[in-house]
Amino acid sequence: MPVKFGQGRKSATFQVSHVSASIAPSPMISRRRRLAALALACCCALTGGSSSAPRPAAKAAARKERRANDGDDAPAKPTVVVRCLALKERGGQLEPMRFTLDEELDPKEVEIVVHACALSRSDLQAAADEDAAFPLVPGREIIGHVAKAGSAVSSVRPGQRVGVGLQMGDVDGDVLVKQAPVSVGGLADRIRVRSRWAFPIPDALPTDQAAPLMGAGAVCWSHLQRAKLKRGAKVGVIGLGGIGHLAVQFASRMGYAVDVIGACAPV
Repeated sequence: MPVKFGQGRKSATFQVSHVSASIAPSPMISRRRRLAALALACCCALTGGSSSAPRPAAKAAARKERRANDGDDAPAKPTVVVRCLALKERGGQLEPMRFTLDEELDPKEVEIVVHACALSRSDLQAAADEDAAFPLVPGREIIGHVAKAGSAVSSVRPGQRVGVGLQMGDVDGDVLVKQAPVSVGGLADRIRVRSRWAFPIPDALPTDQAAPLMGAGAVCWSHLQRAKLKRGAKVGVIGLGGIGHLAVQFASRMGYAVDVIGACAPV
């Protein structure tokens, strides 16, 4: 069916094989309205559509076909919702936030439900770092229980209470874990870390006392271990601060003679 639009040089003719609109002349329909109906029918025929409004079922079928053509017809992966307090920008305030993770766990990771964590100067430094990635969830010295363990994890088991110190990622120095679009610390209801950084906590050690041992405690313990001093050796601890008071306790229980070095006000 040839249909011509326009006049003279500006006219154009389209060959339409089927028009799904009734345009029979009627005294109740003006010539302009019949032309409008004809134009609509031609457009629908050219695009393979219908002049009537598409039904919801047809819309759903069309969306499904588009997803199939785009390779997006696979069902959505199950996710886990994480609630946290985060800094969304440098110099900002902690704000409640949620993000999602794939439910499937990396074979070498453990998912920990957080019971307690600490905020320290290290968190302030991380937030002020020029390379800091926001949103950023602060928090170190994490204590919690293992909710899930990856298929390659043998050091801890689900349900076991564990502690996480200052490292969480693949290598030494990975302090905050990049999960989804968020750099995640312990100020969240759960966190995922490499299993090598999750250490079993004895049942007799309360959570609030165990948490500081995963930061300040780990610092002085590792130095005393690496020194490999003989029992009875003299150890000097400079300052009796957060790390110093733990160093005194560790060193004395390891059999060393401990001296504290510090400044005192003149009498």
